[in-house]
Amino acid sequence: MRELPRPIPLDDILAAPGHPALRPTVTGDLPPRAADVLTVVDLDAGSQDPQYAARALAAATRLTVGVARRPWQPALQQVVDALTLTVVQAPEAGTAPDWPPRTARSHIHVPDPYAEAARITAAVERTPRAALALAHLLRINARLLTTAADASTNTSTGTGAGTDAHNTTDPAPGPIADALTAESLTYSALLAGPEFAAWRAGRPFRPKPAVPPDAVLLTRDGDRLRITLNRPDRRNALGHGLRDALIDALDVVAADPALHAELRGAGTAFCSGGDLDEFGTAADPATAHVVRVARSAGLALHAVRDRVTPYLHGACVGAGIEVPAFAARVLADPNAWFRLPELDLGLVPGAGGTVSITARIGRWRTAWLVLTGERLAAATALEWGLVDGLIDAAPPPPHPGHRRPSTPLLDVLARMRELIVLPGNDFAWSGWDDAAEALEEFDTLVAAIERGGRPSDMRVLFLPTGPLQELSLSSGWGTRYCELAAEFDRLFAAAPPET
Repeated sequence: MRELPRPIPLDDILAAPGHPALRPTVTGDLPPRAADVLTVVDLDAGSQDPQYAARALAAATRLTVGVARRPWQPALQQVVDALTLTVVQAPEAGTAPDWPPRTARSHIHVPDPYAEAARITAAVERTPRAALALAHLLRINARLLTTAADASTNTSTGTGAGTDAHNTTDPAPGPIADALTAESLTYSALLAGPEFAAWRAGRPFRPKPAVPPDAVLLTRDGDRLRITLNRPDRRNALGHGLRDALIDALDVVAADPALHAELRGAGTAFCSGGDLDEFGTAADPATAHVVRVARSAGLALHAVRDRVTPYLHGACVGAGIEVPAFAARVLADPNAWFRLPELDLGLVPGAGGTVSITARIGRWRTAWLVLTGERLAAATALEWGLVDGLIDAAPPPPHPGHRRPSTPLLDVLARMRELIVLPGNDFAWSGWDDAAEALEEFDTLVAAIERGGRPSDMRVLFLPTGPLQELSLSSGWGTRYCELAAEFDRLFAAAPPET
């Protein structure tokens, strides 16, 4: 059993000559583990010299996580700002401590900070190289963004607490492009690493799906343009075809200064992230870097950020929030949710998230989102500044058909349901939090079929890279899924849904 890092008082860390707890530990050719790259700091112990501690932490090359069960004194805020992130005991309902300010972005309130630190440590233990690279990248990009921004845009709290690179509104493309380049270089390095290789080895390679000519729809009315991601069958996964079509659409906006656009997604999800079937399929990591910096949807959106408003709904995973976050104003449906799951693949966000999301919510909360893979609700996203308003943004559901399905179809669905509720299922990449949430969506669609409907969203669940396939691959019953999916396709095709 590997020993996981324990919280260490700050002055104990600084008392050791050379501060070894702030540098990664390299032991020959042995693979790194959490204890080699992560230091958990006990903030409740305070510090005799916060200014010296902050300088030391700012130079740390480890991932540093602060834990606090009680509020800290304002003098310690500079220490908190220098950490990778801090988790602090959430105040009791109805109370509002003077410090730290709830609006400061340098920390995350949690029910149990020590349990949260253990959760973060476990994530680092699984992919220590990617976790450390994330910490380095976020620090670099936060500094780039802070340097680029006007000083007045970096004082969101009015207290000086946690003001590193939030609400950056600098429209100049230079610093943004530099930060995107740093992200791409980090991403490419990890593509060549063993953590991504292990994830890739666990997934079968499938042919890249053909990109239809209407992958992105453009509808113009005077000086208004609607841009719609139109791959609902793949939950608008941002593969190379959809990405290129989106960039072309944004180029239309850039070419006409009078044009204002809204960006939406068809189907149940705005965008479920990158197309997993394309991950790791570039000729080599260096070529992949060239493609990312040459064809960046985030940079294209940033160039017209004041004239494009994304309307987000459903799942906004990975690129599904990283790209729209470049816009000056982002609106979301109250039922929208957000997640950055890249660390599970041994990667960092690669569609611009360490730039756009860091600019919106600060590097500390961005680090927490990536390290935990936590699903963020729309209300919290609004409170944090990840989105700017909540509005009914969900598209109307497709009109169901009226042919009653055959009994064999319902039997296939019943067998699939048995797999969804298997103990030990891993829902990390499915878009569902757990079996209860999966069944809520699945059973609703089955009920519609039992009533004689033909909801096309059921077909979406069964598609390649859809939630059921992701669940099956993560949970070890991929072969059974493929058998049932083939039966489902045959039976469902007998009477296709009306849309």
